[in-house]
Amino acid sequence: MFKSQKSKAKPQSDSQPPIPESACLDIDALKSGQIQWSNQKISTCDLRDQKVGADLEFSDCNFTEFCNFEGACFSGHLVFRRCTFDDFVMFRGARLPDRAVFDGCHFKNGASFASGMSTASGTPVEERDLKHINFAGTVFEGYVTFNNREFQRSMNFDKCKFVDPPHFQNTDFHHGTSFDEAEFLPPKFKDQKRLARAEKGYRRLKRLMGELGDIDRHSEFLACELRARVHQKRVSPFEKLMIRLYDFGSDFGRSLIRPILFLIVVSCINFLLLTALTWQSAPPPYAGIANFLLEQSVSPFAALKSGSPPLIALSGTSPIIPGLIKSVALLQTLPVLTALALFIFSIRRRFSS
Repeated sequence: MFKSQKSKAKPQSDSQPPIPESACLDIDALKSGQIQWSNQKISTCDLRDQKVGADLEFSDCNFTEFCNFEGACFSGHLVFRRCTFDDFVMFRGARLPDRAVFDGCHFKNGASFASGMSTASGTPVEERDLKHINFAGTVFEGYVTFNNREFQRSMNFDKCKFVDPPHFQNTDFHHGTSFDEAEFLPPKFKDQKRLARAEKGYRRLKRLMGELGDIDRHSEFLACELRARVHQKRVSPFEKLMIRLYDFGSDFGRSLIRPILFLIVVSCINFLLLTALTWQSAPPPYAGIANFLLEQSVSPFAALKSGSPPLIALSGTSPIIPGLIKSVALLQTLPVLTALALFIFSIRRRFSS
């Protein structure tokens, strides 16, 4: 039940003064009717295992302490608009109405919408079904879980912001589940267990989006998964390097422009290196250098074949310069092959169904 320090809450209209800062609601009032609270600070909220038949609507309210709706059964409307929850919110095992609304809310310390039982021992879970929930524009901080649930209708997570990755272990998604314009912040914490949990959570979301055929969200969660993985100590330095190159070179396969920009940057650096190696030539062989780099781009490893590339003749008498020029040629060839692979992979990811 909801407890407070002052007086009962009443529906507020434009002509009424602000509702008192706290309110009291006895359990009998929850059986039927309609209860609307607005602009209120609520210190205690405990509806554990209660049957709620009334229509509940909260607008711009601030729940300052732990909210416990575990196992509650809601048969009326349940609406939270622009509400702030300072402490953890527990909806584990709750039976929510066909349509529940958490529009523009802010969960500052996490929330649980999981079912009440685990399937680890093969025991069937209770209260798996969730009909439709609208979380549009909601901010989730801390741990949030929908484990062991089944989304039977559309679930709206559009424009949500997740500071910590959401968890959907053993959750069945509906095709109407939407994450349009949702923001998933990269993990900034150093706790290795949290990073591993984040990687696992995003991997699960990636697979679910793949099953639904949502390529954009699949790519988004792949990027989140790899960003969580790259900060873990158990991952080898070589794998971390490959992940960072994959990010820099193609934004984890989501960008068609980055591979081209990557090649341009590498070519410019190699042009400067070759100019420095052939500085003895007068005038500087800019055209020859450009043709040399183009040849390496079109014909990989051309400079490593038998015979001396024409550019080497301009390098002077130093015996080490030809070897350095061939090394630069290799530095040109490998990024070309990498950029081509990233470009093809980005096209495949974008246009695959």
